[in-house]
Amino acid sequence: TEIYAKKVDGYNNVYISDKAMIKPKALHNINKATESAIKKIDIDVNNKPTILITDSAEINHAIARYDAANNLISYTPVVGDKKKIVLLQEGHAAEKDPYSTPFHEMYHCKQAQEYEKKHDKITSENHRDYLNDLRAECKKKLDTLGITRENVGSISKYASDMYAIGKYDEVEAEYSILKILRR
Repeated sequence: TEIYAKKVDGYNNVYISDKAMIKPKALHNINKATESAIKKIDIDVNNKPTILITDSAEINHAIARYDAANNLISYTPVVGDKKKIVLLQEGHAAEKDPYSTPFHEMYHCKQAQEYEKKHDKITSENHRDYLNDLRAECKKKLDTLGITRENVGSISKYASDMYAIGKYDEVEAEYSILKILRR
């Protein structure tokens, strides 16, 4: 999908889609959450993702999405509204924390960076292989942690749903951000 966007003055690597409207306070909150996640999750500062504020229709009606092939995190403006975002995070790890969604997406960035250290650069051509390899690695980590179908619900309902369909990368992200945000 082609998304037309403009760079935001005063922010590093942040863009707003032509179809999105965001209040300055919400943009500030997203940037603050992103910078906090970069530090706490230990993202390579030389490979920080581009942040795109977009209309939800541009990202399949999600509220946020990480694109590993382009190292791009797309957020809808609601992610920057601390009161509204906690309502939309119900059933997710750290659901009452307004940083839950940005940290979750930033954790996917960390997963991609770790993968690229061991393998090749993630591209649109090898993205399917990346996901398959990542999910296998995450399943091993979850097994080591003792996370099973029976107890995954203690992380979140979303983690339980994702475990059931084999999206172990989502489960690992939920587990990790729950630990980080509960510290």
